[in-house]
Amino acid sequence: MVGLPLIHGATGIGFYSFRHVAGKKGVTFAVENPDLWNSLKDVNAELAQIGPFLLDAKPDASVTLKERESGVKIRAASRGGLRLLLLANPTDTAREVPLEFAATPDGVLKPIGQGTNVASRGGIAKVKLEASGTAALLE
Repeated sequence: MVGLPLIHGATGIGFYSFRHVAGKKGVTFAVENPDLWNSLKDVNAELAQIGPFLLDAKPDASVTLKERESGVKIRAASRGGLRLLLLANPTDTAREVPLEFAATPDGVLKPIGQGTNVASRGGIAKVKLEASGTAALLE
């Protein structure tokens, strides 16, 4: 889950692939788990967009989780009139979490990478997260 360290302030993410899977000489990670291996392309593309934004952004306390006991973690950051929201669900249960916006009653959150737009109405936006899922949204 790459989103969780970024939410907690990480400034870099590194991946390392052994030449072969432990205990399986000649079997690479790409062969052993091709779906996960191929998903790293999407993760890297998202990180390429998120990283530069976070390096120059300031924390944004105007967005909060309405249900803090959900287990979902959030980081909100602003830069140049844009706001980035990172959410991570480290639990083994899918969640729909309401976000509360102090200054923006209505708007649209656009996903970075895959996903669908999330509408904000009356200062509330409901974001769906899969178990162990993440979301990166730009407003």
